[in-house]
Amino acid sequence: MAKELKLWNGRIYNHEHGYIAAYSVADAVRVAEAEYPDALITRSEINMYWSGAWGNQMIGITPERGIWVEKKRDTSSNALTAERVIVRIQNGKEYPVERGPEWEEFQRQQQSEREQYKAQQQAAHQERCARMVELVNVLNLKCGHDPTSDFISFEYHGHKFEVREIG
Repeated sequence: MAKELKLWNGRIYNHEHGYIAAYSVADAVRVAEAEYPDALITRSEINMYWSGAWGNQMIGITPERGIWVEKKRDTSSNALTAERVIVRIQNGKEYPVERGPEWEEFQRQQQSEREQYKAQQQAAHQERCARMVELVNVLNLKCGHDPTSDFISFEYHGHKFEVREIG
């Protein structure tokens, strides 16, 4: 019976994100020490801080025993907006990794979900604004203010409210 690879991902000391495929935690530490000794990954660190999963960034990359690191493509750009690439580390050297078509599909799905979320947020904002306009119109009528006025003031349960229409 063939051994099954276990997968981990977590933060490496130099703020890179690492991915390890190995047969056990001890094997993961051996892989890290052999392939990327600068990472200083320990058994307790993997057990306590690393997730037991491959991670979304590894979609399209076939797991095999080894270590991968996510790096900024352009080190001069902002860390939050920089394009990130996955490199395979072997004997301390970096080898760029090509992702499969699953990665492109994942990216399209993520973009679609972001656009749907943004549309939902905009619709909810417009609905809140419409309710506020209705409330102001009701208050205008109840307070006996001139509906052509751009300002109303009223008291409700001892609190004074002022509403101004802007532009």
